[in-house]
Amino acid sequence: NKPDMKNIFKTFFILSLFLFVQSAFGSSQGSVKFKGKIIIADNSLADVTIKLYKRNELVNTIVTNASGNFEVKIDLGNSYTFEVEKEGYITKRLAVNATSKKVIKDRVENFDFFCELIPFKDGIDASQLDFPITIIQLNERKGQFEYVSSYTKVMAKEQDRVIEQLSLKFEF
Repeated sequence: NKPDMKNIFKTFFILSLFLFVQSAFGSSQGSVKFKGKIIIADNSLADVTIKLYKRNELVNTIVTNASGNFEVKIDLGNSYTFEVEKEGYITKRLAVNATSKKVIKDRVENFDFFCELIPFKDGIDASQLDFPITIIQLNERKGQFEYVSSYTKVMAKEQDRVIEQLSLKFEF
């Protein structure tokens, strides 16, 4: 079953609008550390570039170490996009909603995540992966970040579709 792209776009548009409005009125309330791990099938993990955007403005560029790890602090009260890129691979984006309707007095837990890069091949339609592969948002009640599971599941199916196309393109 192919996911309905109109619903993906609608969901992404509504969430983007929500993130923009939230971040426009958000205030800095401290920071939290995001630790990332890049996964690549051939283990060429060094020199993956991660661009961090705050409200669509580039604020930091990070390069992974030989193990594919990186970390960065983000300010609470804003929305962010991580853009993960390496030559020869499909660029991935992760949207982070670190806004809050209230001032967070308790410490927010650091967040660990991974991002798998998949090779780019001519003739593969990976256009749906231009949308963020996942959305991560702050759960104020729990004081931690969580994946928006409904959106992430739909995008995982899109990624699987691209991987299936790739496997058909490789010659054995």
